[in-house]
Amino acid sequence: MSTQSTVNPDVIGTQTRRTSIEDLPVRETYPEGASEEKTRLRQAFENSQTKVTEWKGAAEKTIREKPIQSVLIAAGVGAVVGLLVGRRRH
Repeated sequence: MSTQSTVNPDVIGTQTRRTSIEDLPVRETYPEGASEEKTRLRQAFENSQTKVTEWKGAAEKTIREKPIQSVLIAAGVGAVVGLLVGRRRH
């Protein structure tokens, strides 16, 4: 009895970034009502993509307006994470 791998060796180690709902693998035949679900899923995906873009822009604006505060916050978060990770090793 032999087993076959379903992993394509050409894509091991590569990461794909989905940029639209159309990139998602979707079956061609849908049960009843699935087209409505697909439309709602598409709208939710597009809304979340818009919000992420807005948050990114707001974060960039804040960093440009208050660079010292941003660096201090990042350093504080890094210190806390470092302490938490360091305690797990002991």
